Amino acid sequence: MSDAKHRERIRQELKEAGATKYGLTKRSAKELPRFIHEDEHIGGVIYGQTNQGSAMMVATDRRILFIDKKPLFLTADELTYDIVSGFRSNNTGMIITTATLHTRMGDYTFRYVNQKALNKFQSFIEKRRIELLGDTSNAQRQSTMDKPPEAPPREKRKHNVIGEEDIEFLGKNDVGVLSTIDREGTVHGAVVSYVVEPNGAIYVLTKSDTTKARNIRTNGQVAFTVFDKYELTTMQINGLASVETDQDTKNNIFHKINRPRETSIGSSLAPVARLNAGSFVVMRIDIMEASLRKYVERNS
Repeated sequence: MSDAKHRERIRQELKEAGATKYGLTKRSAKELPRFIHEDEHIGGVIYGQTNQGSAMMVATDRRILFIDKKPLFLTADELTYDIVSGFRSNNTGMIITTATLHTRMGDYTFRYVNQKALNKFQSFIEKRRIELLGDTSNAQRQSTMDKPPEAPPREKRKHNVIGEEDIEFLGKNDVGVLSTIDREGTVHGAVVSYVVEPNGAIYVLTKSDTTKARNIRTNGQVAFTVFDKYELTTMQINGLASVETDQDTKNNIFHKINRPRETSIGSSLAPVARLNAGSFVVMRIDIMEASLRKYVERNS
């Protein structure tokens, strides 16, 4: 399919989902054809104001996409239906309609939402969730061991499990091994660049279609390992990972990690910049347990 036909098909599906002429002129709508596959179809759309400005959310037969296009920056989050925990809308009786999609990775809230598009979006989301859940009786018989544990709200997570020495060690290094778990319980390890903040939160920049990103969307439990070969020191961490949604934080982490670094072959960007696996996404790891071990032999 030609690019022109692909864009026209996306435009028509947005109109059928309730997008107005005004909605079709938004930057996010014009950016959407880059992310929709040729055999993927739109069933719902909402757009309006978020805390970071105007944005759009699209529900397809495969996934949910959050697109926030600014003149010099693009945010694109990909969500699977199995992490959606609910949808709520509130009409004040005036022109303000608020809609919130609740997920295990955080909430997405829009204000000034078109009511016609909202109704179609909500119906499509509910239909897809029912289709994926299948027969309720079978779901009830499923062992709870097969279900990924839900992460507690960030405000209830531990932030004092590591001390100043731990944060200092993490700050002196910037590469670690992130281990995630897929739906079948298989562990996947990946070397990643990271940033640690003064409060102990660790941030990783990756792409939305990588194995680790897909795993974290369904199971936030992760392990993170950092090794300093010069000091013979390791830090092993168990934590809960989630998609960072705060725009200022995402911008800050993106620029800190995706910067030129000196290597044996000269200056180069972080490896994540060369991954062809969707759009950039920032993952936050809240530390639940940590162990810092030093293996340097000290002279008596």
